Amino acid sequence: MALFGDLKDHLLTDLAKILKSQSGTLFLHQAYQHRTIELNLSRGQVLSLYLDGFPVLDQAQVREILQHLQTQREGAFEFQPRPLSVISSGFHDLTLIDLLQTSRDQAVLPSQLPHPDTRFMFSGLPVAVPAIVEEIWALLKPHLESGASSAELSVLVGRSEDEMQRMLYQLRALELVTPQRAGAPTGHRNADAPVVPSVSPPLVHRFLSALRRLTGTART
Repeated sequence: MALFGDLKDHLLTDLAKILKSQSGTLFLHQAYQHRTIELNLSRGQVLSLYLDGFPVLDQAQVREILQHLQTQREGAFEFQPRPLSVISSGFHDLTLIDLLQTSRDQAVLPSQLPHPDTRFMFSGLPVAVPAIVEEIWALLKPHLESGASSAELSVLVGRSEDEMQRMLYQLRALELVTPQRAGAPTGHRNADAPVVPSVSPPLVHRFLSALRRLTGTART
């Protein structure tokens, strides 16, 4: 089946999962330094990669290109199925989904991770949960309803603080969570409930007195 889309709307890892049982060519237009990538696949295995028609023969460069695609998420993609064989592969056991998983883990620098004490909560945006983070979302969602930090989540779910920072980084990149503002309420208020400002009784009395004077009903 032919597939079309844009990387800004689809995670490349999700696309790789769909293509793991397919053979054909994945075109990524203007996706790498304004150049087009041609990725030949056979049931999820990378056979060859071309950059503007020129073959990329170095596996390290292939990894660097895929890391760029994974983090920048730019360019339209098109997959055209056609029979390809692993016999024609210029690489040894280079699987697309494994390369992308490694690229994702290596792409985030420690300086890019949120501070361990920064609290996060639901963003409230109508964002779909991609398959790649479903497990993370299910794990952290119960603790994020009222807000939680990496340090707090580490204790709550029994994972390392660094792992929690990376999970929150992913969820924030997908706009599923957002940093909790200082002083923000930790519970959920009924959105339909009216907000009634508190007014001091003396102010109300003064307002009624002024109204009576204006309408000529003030007492003498």
